[in-house]
Amino acid sequence: AASACERAAAAMESENTPRTQIWHGLAPSDPELAEDPKWQRWCEAVVDVMFKARYSPYANFASQASESYMSLMAFGTQALFVDEIIGRHLRYKSIHLSEICIAENAVGMIDKVHRKFMLTVRQAIQKFGEDALPDSIRNLKEREPERQFEFIHAVKPNDYNDPDVKGMAFCSYYIV
Repeated sequence: AASACERAAAAMESENTPRTQIWHGLAPSDPELAEDPKWQRWCEAVVDVMFKARYSPYANFASQASESYMSLMAFGTQALFVDEIIGRHLRYKSIHLSEICIAENAVGMIDKVHRKFMLTVRQAIQKFGEDALPDSIRNLKEREPERQFEFIHAVKPNDYNDPDVKGMAFCSYYIV
């Protein structure tokens, strides 16, 4: 079973996201723009930028997509998180299913994902910055930098009550 899972995941990866090929494109939703050569060139240029960012060694897409396909084959679902190291690069991470809780809306579409995970004090400072952390974590920087704390990442539909995310369909929060 383990060998079959690995082979099926490898086959799925080579068919859906082959590392040596461009496996998706972009096109304007307006039919008139889709026929315009300028817009076609622009879409091709954006696809090139996307693939360079995705397959950058720092992004780690290939190995994390492989892990994600393994999860899909073994458990029937997967979670591939795309993060941005602000101003530097994208970062992909396959999330183990034991860390997440998935919720569906009334028509059966997933619209909420909550992730519970651990970070050390040092990692939390690297990810969020000292100023964003509570004193209880920040004060341990020198004495216990490897002490772990539980964090929750919640992604849910935006109810438009938060002015910082107005106009966005979803919002994302980290909770200590």
